[in-house]
Amino acid sequence: MKFKILLLSLVLIIFVLGIWAFWLEPSSFITTKTNIKLSSWPEKCDNLKIVVLSDLHVGSPHNGIDNLVKVVEATNTIHPDLILLAGDFVIHEVIGGTFVEPKPIAHELKKLSAKLGVYAVLGNHDWWYSATRIKKAFQQEGISLLENAAVPIQDGSCAFWLAGIGDYWMGQHNIFRALKSVPDTAPVIAFTHNPDIFLRVNR
Repeated sequence: MKFKILLLSLVLIIFVLGIWAFWLEPSSFITTKTNIKLSSWPEKCDNLKIVVLSDLHVGSPHNGIDNLVKVVEATNTIHPDLILLAGDFVIHEVIGGTFVEPKPIAHELKKLSAKLGVYAVLGNHDWWYSATRIKKAFQQEGISLLENAAVPIQDGSCAFWLAGIGDYWMGQHNIFRALKSVPDTAPVIAFTHNPDIFLRVNR
């Protein structure tokens, strides 16, 4: 009897998780705002507004181009200073999904607007599909990819560096190359797809 109850409980848990993973979570749309205070961050950059979009997975259930249009519109409504696209733009062997090519995804992401620019890195799904095709689609739409590279960002008296680090899982990450052009004393924002890489950043 106890075994049957346990088995029934497990089936119920799997059922609930399945509903959450394939319907409730993918069909929801939530914007989260977080205020970050850093002691070493320049005061002149304190009011910097950054939007981070990650794991868009266009083509996954309930998440086609029409949903990406909503995401882009909602992002522009926030009027961010800087937009960071943290990878996994496409899907790769996602159950119930319909694959969407990188070109229409990049075409919609091109409509993102931020005073200090829009920058992207690739995620593991992007590499599994074709990093070359995604890079080409982004370049054609003028979206800057920061794969193990850094650029200086300045807005009046607010100045810092932005560094993009390659994906941790796919072995494309190179922290040294990403930060080598950044002066030792300069403030830097680093972004990547898989945050596990930050355990290896020593700065």
